[in-house]
Amino acid sequence: MTQNDYLQYQLYLSSTSSRLKKQRNRSWLSKSIGYIILSSLFYISGQNHYAQALTYYFFVAGLLFLFFYPTYKKYYLKKYFTQFTNDRYRGRSFEDTTTYFHNDYIEIKDKTVEYKINVTELENTIETPDYFYMTMKIGGHLIIPKLQLSNIKKERLGLKNLSAKLQVPFTTDLKWRWY
Repeated sequence: MTQNDYLQYQLYLSSTSSRLKKQRNRSWLSKSIGYIILSSLFYISGQNHYAQALTYYFFVAGLLFLFFYPTYKKYYLKKYFTQFTNDRYRGRSFEDTTTYFHNDYIEIKDKTVEYKINVTELENTIETPDYFYMTMKIGGHLIIPKLQLSNIKKERLGLKNLSAKLQVPFTTDLKWRWY
């Protein structure tokens, strides 16, 4: 695993969170409309050159914001989450992490630590084009890069069976990509 795997998980969460989508849309529309309203107020309020200039300025700013804010926000979020993962996982070695699935628990080992998580703590499993994400009730997550799996179909079937056994959702989101 790499820091990019954690970055992709953060980007996935950000792009699928309904709360964050609403927040982005509200911010985008309110700022765009706010600039256009300011433009209208300056247009109505004055006949001098200063008011005319501000009318054009805010109108153009509103239109630019309306059309280019989504692109800017994608860039900004990717930069933000890249910095977040760099800070959070700085100095951590990801190469030697192995995961074993047992009947009652999931075992994760790396150079420095060994985790055992009861399978009953599994909240949901998500499949994207490049990863399997397993979210735990305790708040953690397990990221399984598909590139490191020898038999993806077998692992997919195993995770689906585990999800069915535990009666937790298995979500397939194979069309997901970061904008």
